[in-house]
Amino acid sequence: MAKKDTENFDFETESEGKGKFDLVGFFKNLTKQQKGIIIAAVAALIVVIAVSVVLVVIGSNGGFTGNDNENGDNNGTITEDGGVAAADISQIYLGATPRKIVYNVGDDYDSSDLVVIVMLNDGTNHILYYEEHKEYISITGFDSSAPAENQVITIEYKGFTCTYNITVKDFELEPPTIVSIHLDPLPKTQYKVDEMFTVEGGKIVCTYDDGSTKTVDLTPNHVSGFGAMSNGVGEYTITVKLRDNGVLYKTTYTITVIE
Repeated sequence: MAKKDTENFDFETESEGKGKFDLVGFFKNLTKQQKGIIIAAVAALIVVIAVSVVLVVIGSNGGFTGNDNENGDNNGTITEDGGVAAADISQIYLGATPRKIVYNVGDDYDSSDLVVIVMLNDGTNHILYYEEHKEYISITGFDSSAPAENQVITIEYKGFTCTYNITVKDFELEPPTIVSIHLDPLPKTQYKVDEMFTVEGGKIVCTYDDGSTKTVDLTPNHVSGFGAMSNGVGEYTITVKLRDNGVLYKTTYTITVIE
C-alpha cells in the first residue's frame, strides 16, 4: 500500500481510488497564510465572473437605455429622418418652447430653441431638435396679421401633435418727440407803463420729428421775464418754457412798454 503524504497531499491506494484527490485533507493541512491566499484568489475569480456576466448582458441589449436619449438609442425603430417609427410612438410633447412667444403684428414665426420629445411605447424618450428635423416636423396655426391672445400653435410629428400658445400684439412705435416750439398767435406784446402783463390769447405750437404739430394754450406758468416791465419804457424779452416727456423746450418773444 502506498504511503500517504500527511503534510500536503493525501492520495489513496489504487484499491481505494487511484489518483483521487482529498480536497478536505489538503485544505486542513495548509498554513493560515496559504489558506488566505487561496480565499483571496477565489474571491477575485468570483468578481471577474460577475463582471463578465454583466458585460455579456449589456452587450446583448445594445447598451444602457436612458429615458432621455438624444441619439436615438432606445427600443424604437430608428428611421431615415433620425426619428422613430410611428408604430413605436405613444405621444409627443414639447421639451422646450421657442424663445419667442410674444409677436408684433407682421412678425415672422421664430422656431429658435424648439425641442420635441417623442415618448415611445416602452417608456423611453427620443429627443428631436426642430432645426435638425424641420422637414419632418410641421408647425401650423401661426398668424401675425392681427392682434391675438393665446393663439394656439400646433406641432405635428408622424400623426402625433402637441400645442403651445403665443400672443400677437399691435406694433408699438416709439412716440414722436418735439423738435421745436414757437408761438402762434402771440399774446399781447405792447403795454403802457404800469399796465398788467397777460398771456391771454397766446398759443404754443409744438412741432414733432414725424412732421405733426400740437397746439398748447400759453399760461403764466410757461413764461418768465415779465417782471422787468417794472423798469419802465423799453423792450423786454419774455421766455416761454414747455416740458414734454422730461425734456425742456424754450422759445422767446418781445414785448414793448410805452408811455
